Amino acid sequence: VCTAARRALIIVLPLVLVGAFMIMLANIPYDPARLAIDRAFGPVWRQVCKNLIDGTFSIASLALLCAVGGVSATLANQKRQTPYVSPMMMATMTLSCFFVLIAPLKSGIGDTAFSLSNGLLLAMCVALATSSIFLRLARCTWLHLPVEMAGNDPVARDVFTLVPASTISILRFG
Repeated sequence: VCTAARRALIIVLPLVLVGAFMIMLANIPYDPARLAIDRAFGPVWRQVCKNLIDGTFSIASLALLCAVGGVSATLANQKRQTPYVSPMMMATMTLSCFFVLIAPLKSGIGDTAFSLSNGLLLAMCVALATSSIFLRLARCTWLHLPVEMAGNDPVARDVFTLVPASTISILRFG
């Protein structure tokens, strides 16, 4: 669990660094420097900073959800604790569980729930809980669907086999 959390935070680090740099650039306290940037780039630079801040900090929690899910699946696959778990399937499940939790909340909460400042802790908790629940259920062979039902596509087989485990994991958050 700690390894998954640590690696997921490292994966999200570029978002945080770009967002932090843009906040510093957008809020330069030294007037001559700000005027020099205005002269060099025109007023559009402030909008570019705002766009980059919105595109990094505003979605950091969603990125963390996907990263924790993907890393958890990758670690489980490396340890061979479960049948193969698609990292993309796990990322999709963690997103789903997060939305199941925040959907009933007051309108407008979705905007802040995705942000670095308001949603990061909830995203981390949901992602770690989802991963833990799903990986435990994935070990239960009686929950596996027959592989023959999925056809010849290996990705479809990997995902389809674990549909009951993923469904139960998502329903746990409902």
